[in-house]
Amino acid sequence: MRARRKDGNHAAIKAALEAMGASVCDVYQLPGVLDIIVGYQGVDVRCEIKDPAQPLSKRNLTPAEKNVFATWKGHTPFILETVEDCRKLLKHILFGINRHR
Repeated sequence: MRARRKDGNHAAIKAALEAMGASVCDVYQLPGVLDIIVGYQGVDVRCEIKDPAQPLSKRNLTPAEKNVFATWKGHTPFILETVEDCRKLLKHILFGINRHR
């Protein structure tokens, strides 16, 4: 199995989430877990980070990532590319993650 690497914007996404008051746990090296787990207001959400500097073909979900999105029975995972995506995620959590499905 290949070692997973961080996306180029991983540190910036993590720093932005933490600056906004979220907890962030790096799990990108664990297979089948996506890149990070974000905790905010008592809710944990798994997130996949994609680098918008990469071409679209490199930002597609891998088959393993697609499987996580399709089979995970907890909160739907999110894809984060930008700081604005981080704001949207935390707003989504703050205003009721289940009301927006």
